[in-house]
Amino acid sequence: LAAGVACGRQGLKGSQANAGLAYDFSKRTYLFALFSRLDNGASARYTTAANYTPSRGADLTQWALGVRHAF
Repeated sequence: LAAGVACGRQGLKGSQANAGLAYDFSKRTYLFALFSRLDNGASARYTTAANYTPSRGADLTQWALGVRHAF
């Protein structure tokens, strides 16, 4: 730290909410939907993605749709 510069935790809060749904078409096939929202504080840089660093305070929204079939 530089002399005279205070270190604090101001603006480092973050919160995340997730939701998901699945619909069975058969015993082996289903459709799914996922949603995630990550809210960063003014100075926070939390992320849920590998190899990605967001800007300070940037919020992230992710969603996914898919079909799974077991053979």
